[in-house]
Amino acid sequence: DSYLLFYSSNFKSSGSSLEEWKKSRRAALERNKNITINFSDIQILQGKDTVEISFVQQYKSDNHADKGHKMIVCKKEGDVWRIVREDWLPV
Repeated sequence: DSYLLFYSSNFKSSGSSLEEWKKSRRAALERNKNITINFSDIQILQGKDTVEISFVQQYKSDNHADKGHKMIVCKKEGDVWRIVREDWLPV
């Protein structure tokens, strides 16, 4: 659960709220073991108070595998950068 602390209370992903998304993440982590994630084609665009990071993510576990384009938007909240948006599309 510690990585979930990087997410903003204003987080949105495909219309899901932070709490809905956390529930989905926890369930996915419980049913998938031996997870390997590879990243490629990383691009970073920095604005005044936001950073957009896009990349191709290749995910593999003992139960599931996929490859897609992921985009993460981070925003500075006080002195801390938090993830406010995350989108994924299959490739």
